[in-house]
Amino acid sequence: GKNVEAEEIEELAGEYHRANVMHFQRSAFQKSQAGKLLGDRLIVPGERIGQLELGDKLEEVVSLLGTGVSRGQGFQAGTTTPTWDPIGLWLIADASPGVLLWISVEGGPSASPNFWIELSTREGLHLGSTEEEVFAVMGNPARTASDGVAKSLHFDQRGIRFTLPLRGPMVGKVAALRVVRPGTQP
Repeated sequence: GKNVEAEEIEELAGEYHRANVMHFQRSAFQKSQAGKLLGDRLIVPGERIGQLELGDKLEEVVSLLGTGVSRGQGFQAGTTTPTWDPIGLWLIADASPGVLLWISVEGGPSASPNFWIELSTREGLHLGSTEEEVFAVMGNPARTASDGVAKSLHFDQRGIRFTLPLRGPMVGKVAALRVVRPGTQP
């Protein structure tokens, strides 16, 4: 009995090790490929973040980064939400044709901000911008949403949203931003 139990424990430990190695390799691959997404390092509200454009095919992103993690349905029926957490990329795409409807990038402890921190709007807003800088450039948001952990400033008529944590080292600074089609409703 003890030999069988020891073999089972060794087998589980081996599977755990293989899963960790695969995760590390996938993360390293995604990080190495992510630089190709930066393009001209410009965030254009309502259009794009670097090389990623609203209307692009999801399969193009998958061919570059590999399959992301599915987070299920997006903001409406018929959409899907794949993510690439090691590089801080979240997308929402129409499930059938696979067209990008929403592009979100983030920086912070779980993501590698080095990729997206280099990108900014023409006015200079970027991950790490302060709330005051966002208001100075964008004016008042059409909508502010908060879940007690973070607040989002929605400038949907212009096609961009900014998320600022309410606690932690990024408090009061943009930790995530999204590009959406102008006029998109929450």
